[in-house]
Amino acid sequence: MSNSAKKAVEPKGVPAEQNKIEVLETSTELVIIPREQPRKVTAEDRIEKAMNFAILTARFDQLNIKKKELEKFTLASDGLTGLTLDVRNKTNLAFTISNANVIGELLKCAQVKVNELVAQAENDVLTFEI
Repeated sequence: MSNSAKKAVEPKGVPAEQNKIEVLETSTELVIIPREQPRKVTAEDRIEKAMNFAILTARFDQLNIKKKELEKFTLASDGLTGLTLDVRNKTNLAFTISNANVIGELLKCAQVKVNELVAQAENDVLTFEI
């Protein structure tokens, strides 16, 4: 089977995209392998995709809200003076940051990450197919 070759064959009178078959030619035999037909989309499939799209749009909307809140916070914080940042875990252990430079760097990192997340969510919404 070392000198075998595959080629697509189209039966006459049938649209090519619907009924292509592959013919495997070897030196001793001819094997016809029918291609699978694409699965038909059901109403349930479309409803599930619509629900997934709703989840994607809700994520995009929420990230946009957080992006705008962060922008407003940054604009309202004149030079980051008088700010403190409290970080708390679920066991209620906490620490506070009051250094303006550290807080400024953390806000820059947060802005970069939020912008990345918004861009990704927007791309997900724009490229989603129902």
